[in-house]
Amino acid sequence: MLTYREAEDVEIGDSPANIHGVSRFDMSWNFSGSGERMSGSVEFSDELFRRETVERFIGYVSQIAGQCCANKELVLKDLDILPPGEKRRILAQSRGEELDIPPLPLHEFFRRQALDSGDRLAVEIHDAHLTYRELDRRSDLLANYLRLHGIGRGCLAALFLRRSLEMMIGILGVLKAGAAYIPLDPDYPDDRLEFIIKDSGAAAVVVSEDDHPFYCLPCNIVSVHDAMQADKNIAAHETQINDPAYVIYTSGTTGKPKGVVIEHRSLVNLAVYQARRFGIIKSERILQFSSYCFDASVEQMFIALFSGASLVLVSMAAILDIGLFHRYITKKRVTHIHAVPSFLALLDLSGNTTIKRVVAGGDTCPPALARYFTAFCDFYNEYGPTETTVTSLEAGFGEAFDAPSVTIGKPVGNTSAYILDKYGCLAPDGVTGELFIGGSGVGRGYINRPLLTEEAFAPDHVAGRGTMYRTGDFCRRNNDGTIEFLGRRDNQIKIRGFRIEAGEIEHVLLEDEGVIEAMVVARKNEAGDAMLIGYLIMEPNARDDCLDAVRRLLNERLPSYMIPAVLVRLDSFPLNANGKVDRSRLPVPKWNSPVAGVELETTLERTLRKIWAGVLSLDKEQIGKDSDFFSIGGHSLKATILAGRIHKELAVNLPLAEIFNHPTIGQLAELIEASSPERFACIEPLEKRDYYPLSPPQARLFILHQLDRQSTVYNMPMAIPLAGAPEIPALIETFKRLIQRHESLRT
Repeated sequence: MLTYREAEDVEIGDSPANIHGVSRFDMSWNFSGSGERMSGSVEFSDELFRRETVERFIGYVSQIAGQCCANKELVLKDLDILPPGEKRRILAQSRGEELDIPPLPLHEFFRRQALDSGDRLAVEIHDAHLTYRELDRRSDLLANYLRLHGIGRGCLAALFLRRSLEMMIGILGVLKAGAAYIPLDPDYPDDRLEFIIKDSGAAAVVVSEDDHPFYCLPCNIVSVHDAMQADKNIAAHETQINDPAYVIYTSGTTGKPKGVVIEHRSLVNLAVYQARRFGIIKSERILQFSSYCFDASVEQMFIALFSGASLVLVSMAAILDIGLFHRYITKKRVTHIHAVPSFLALLDLSGNTTIKRVVAGGDTCPPALARYFTAFCDFYNEYGPTETTVTSLEAGFGEAFDAPSVTIGKPVGNTSAYILDKYGCLAPDGVTGELFIGGSGVGRGYINRPLLTEEAFAPDHVAGRGTMYRTGDFCRRNNDGTIEFLGRRDNQIKIRGFRIEAGEIEHVLLEDEGVIEAMVVARKNEAGDAMLIGYLIMEPNARDDCLDAVRRLLNERLPSYMIPAVLVRLDSFPLNANGKVDRSRLPVPKWNSPVAGVELETTLERTLRKIWAGVLSLDKEQIGKDSDFFSIGGHSLKATILAGRIHKELAVNLPLAEIFNHPTIGQLAELIEASSPERFACIEPLEKRDYYPLSPPQARLFILHQLDRQSTVYNMPMAIPLAGAPEIPALIETFKRLIQRHESLRT
């Protein structure tokens, strides 16, 4: 609420606010002005706003007023809402710890550990293992063999390897040769593999067996086993810290994957910071969970190899069998697990005595997950696109977690995280904006995609140097500097004219203590109407009526058009090859299906069924006592129509929220029987007349016009573009006739 009044002899502090004892509105701003002086005050509900928040708002108003007074021609989008002091604070919170990182490529850090910890176990999978000395020697052999085939600095080499010791030899061997590696999953379709090889221009493909699909491609095929027999040493060109280290292909909006180029400096920065942040020591055993085609793998691998710890590879068979997985990590005495939340939700750490920390990344982390793991070990939630080297922001939880949501934390070392509005200005605390990431982790861009790179990567105008990446994620910064993830920019859903962020609904769903994971999508029902569907994974001991409690929470927190029509309870979400949720495989609810069960018993229930059938355009036989209004085609607009029909035909005026809280005929009938009657008053049309009395708004406009006939306040200007060259004489004649008609009307 904003009010302004003209007043003579305005003094600072003269305001009609703060005289009511209780705020009449959530927040109201009251201004008085005379000449060039103006004073104002703000009145607010202290149940909704903290005093420090309102004081910040006052600072924003003062900042805007000062700029407008200094420059009356200032365009609104050029206004800087943040006062200088607050901007300095936000900029300080936007930057991670400054670290001095040695300018060495990845394999040099590994080589130092090989010299220092040669006999320590470097990598193992099942019963096979290599020490640091053995892994160093075998990767040297592969590097020499690659250089013998002309693969060196400036080249790209693809790896066609399964989870194995050869995979680690291949990665280090390619890096030591001076090239960058491109991971290929042997289970990818041949067409995708061929596209990546051709698109990247890979000079070689490293394989461990003869069974591969690359015989017809114009590139070298290098066998890891053949390389182990070669002993010719070819001198290497010195790898630079800014040389590419790897290229990982991610899904593209055009349907074709795009390759993200990451340099040595970016991964060195992350691995050094994370090893220090986690306190990795040589006795640790780091699980290499992620596929090497997924960027999280590089963090898992190199925090181990940089620290002299052991890297424990796990087979896909163990990942797909949770019982086998539990036995494997117990047998291997794993201390560090980093995986996607959907997999971590399956873990049971009761009885495990070795796990020191669990890291969630790659997807939204539910609060229930943090609550569970903080009871056993340290827990971290990571965020970062592939384009900014795995992890850009991180939140750590070492004690019992009881917050309603899990933040994505603060920037990691030598990284910046800005929340900007659509004009590129810093957003204040609590205001939603798009997340941009700058600093050492930002990649080079997309290989052979200059236009796409230009669209996603831009100069860091906030810091004044370097490059920043546009994530496409909506976030907001809290007062303590932590950042909350709110949803994707491209994950907007438009239903019946409303633009909806699915992430906002998921955020509310996860506030229910019984909800472990949540996902909201839009699908069309059989009638072609777009409907919101909420998919939930609940606590194992959740009651049968748990979805009713979730729906009540949604009704309390969200407008009706954002409430999912159907809530579907699942045991687990379907996952794709990278361990992320495969939305295309989420089950489709059965729309408009007949509901067997309790027959309608009362006249009221049968009347409600008739009303429902009319609103939903269904046959009455398709509607039973336990039919859910929203699961058989209802939505917020139809719920509004239903409430009106009930009021008209049954003389009971139900708030819209009650339709959502009582979605079945049985529940609705009980509510109506317990409600007080309220007669439906139809709007009676007046008899036909030549003239009618003015309505109050019309009378107001008429009186104001009489007071100032020259005012243009209520004019509605518009521009009409003219095609081609206008005929000036005809245009002049048109305006003359308009003026004459106006004068005749006045007289």
